Amino acid sequence: MKMTDIRKKVEEIIYSVGMEVKEDLSDQLDSLSFVTIIVEIEQAFGIEVPDDRLDFTELNTISGFTSLVQQLLNQENPIST
Repeated sequence: MKMTDIRKKVEEIIYSVGMEVKEDLSDQLDSLSFVTIIVEIEQAFGIEVPDDRLDFTELNTISGFTSLVQQLLNQENPIST
């Protein structure tokens, strides 16, 4: 899946939880919205975010969430050479 497609879906999820879609989410992000976004991401992408990756300081931007999803998708479906 392309990074742009992942980002678009992450932005849709952020919008669906009632947040303004902008790169820095730290001023809108609380513990409830954080957990809601994680659950929505897991469902949308068919992944499970490990507890050790639930870092509020790293996952407070759209890029942070997008990067996490890309990394987890790559672990699930490694490119064979």
